[in-house]
Amino acid sequence: MKTPIQAIGIICFILLSSILIISCSKVDPSPLLTKEEGVPYKWLINRVQLNVFTNGVLVKDTIIPRSPKPSNYIDFKPGGNFEYRFNTNFSNFGTYQLSSVDSIIAITPAKTYKLKILTLTNNLLTTRSTSSNDPLYPGSVVETYHTLIR
Repeated sequence: MKTPIQAIGIICFILLSSILIISCSKVDPSPLLTKEEGVPYKWLINRVQLNVFTNGVLVKDTIIPRSPKPSNYIDFKPGGNFEYRFNTNFSNFGTYQLSSVDSIIAITPAKTYKLKILTLTNNLLTTRSTSSNDPLYPGSVVETYHTLIR
């Protein structure tokens, strides 16, 4: 017959093993891509997050709600054409180029997008852009994060 201490030890081992197995998160098996391989695609906008800084202090951290009716996307077409549509039935059209090691510069008549690539896999593209002349937040620095999915 097993002693109570051995039984408690076995139960603790089983419990800790179960917690460890359950808590392990699944890693995205998608390989990291070069920007030349992965950027040209029609990416769906999954999330847009704004961080607004005034005098170096974070004053606003928000996720912009998506409208379910229009299709929200960024389309980096092969050959350098660009289309951006978010929460509207109208698009900003222009051109884009891949610059430096980790950036995309897209120019439309309405806006220039300078997107730093944070993550690029087969299924995910995350970017950050920084602006100090956003008309909605004069005098502030605005960081915009896009989470794009295929």
